[in-house]
Amino acid sequence: MDESNLYLVGPMLSGKTTISKILGPRMGREIFETDTEIERLVGMDIPAIFSKYGEPHFRDLETQILHAASVRRNLIVSTGGGVVIRPENRAIMHTTGEVIWIDVALSVLLERRTKKAEQADRPLAGNLESLYVGRRLWYQVVAGYVGRVDVEAPAEEISERVLKTLSEKQ
Repeated sequence: MDESNLYLVGPMLSGKTTISKILGPRMGREIFETDTEIERLVGMDIPAIFSKYGEPHFRDLETQILHAASVRRNLIVSTGGGVVIRPENRAIMHTTGEVIWIDVALSVLLERRTKKAEQADRPLAGNLESLYVGRRLWYQVVAGYVGRVDVEAPAEEISERVLKTLSEKQ
């Protein structure tokens, strides 16, 4: 694979962060977490950003951070679940790398949300069902590959699928 970026997209709780941590060392790539970079830029966590500035401002920051990642090379970019809703974000990802959709069944996401108490702090976690339905089309549109997971597969297995698909594209 060339040195273009690899963008992981999917709903919250789909495992993008975990998968990026597996893929980074295996592919010799730096990991770029958009949510972490937003928090670093603003100096506050995502719930505080949503509370103080609202979702539109957060989405502006998300686009700014995605653009910052796009001018770099050889990154694995773990995106926030809503990155796909903006056309400019989809264009950035399409033109600067491969996009992988980590597609996890809604039932698995709901189970993960229930098991992880810290997920209650996520600003949009309460709307998981409607976000899942509303964003599926955008994930499908932007993705070059669907890392489909119908049951809770281990992140290592999903990472292997991603690597296999990328090697087949060469």
